[in-house]
Amino acid sequence: MSKKKHTTRKKSSPKSSSGYGSLWVIVLFFILLLAAILYYLSDYTDFDAIKRDLAQTRDLTSEQTSSTTHDTTRFEFYQLLPEMKVSTGVKPQQQESTSTSTVPSAPPPKIEYLLQVASFRHLAEADSLKAQLILLGFDVAISTSQQQDITWYRVRLGPFATRPQAEDMRKALRKHQYDSLLQTRKQATG
Repeated sequence: MSKKKHTTRKKSSPKSSSGYGSLWVIVLFFILLLAAILYYLSDYTDFDAIKRDLAQTRDLTSEQTSSTTHDTTRFEFYQLLPEMKVSTGVKPQQQESTSTSTVPSAPPPKIEYLLQVASFRHLAEADSLKAQLILLGFDVAISTSQQQDITWYRVRLGPFATRPQAEDMRKALRKHQYDSLLQTRKQATG
C-alpha cells in the first residue's frame, strides 16, 4: 500500500513584459515631450536674428582689440632678462694693492670659479632654467660649447673671484633644490 505522493507543480507564469513595457512608454513620452518643446520654440525663435547679433558682437570685440595698442600688453620678458642685474649678496673681491717694486714680475694666473647648474641641447630649455633662477634672485648666464658637432647650452653662475664665494652661492642654490658643478678657469685678462 504504497501511496503515491502527489507533487504539485506550480505553474510558472510566463514572464510578463509589462515591467519593461511601462518603461518604454515613459521613455517614449519624454522623447515626444522634448520634440514638442523644440518644435514650439522653433516657431518663436528667430535664428537669423541671433546670428546677426553674434556677428555684431564679434565685430565689436575685434574693433576693440584692434584699437588697443599691442605694445602695452606685449610681454617683454626676453628683452628684460638679459639686461637684468641681480644682487647676490656676495661682495666682489676688493683689488689687492700692489707693491711699488721696480722689477716687473709676471703675476701668477688668476683663477676664477663658475657654477654650472645644467647643460642642455636646446636653447629654450636653458632659457627656461635661466628664468627660474633669475626669479629666485641669482645672476645667471648661458654659455655655449661645441662638442662633436653638438651645441650645448650651459646655464652658469659666476664667475666668482674666490672659492668660498662660489661655495656660498652653491649652498644658496642647494636651498632651492638645485645642484651645481664647481668649475675653474683662468681669469681673462683685459
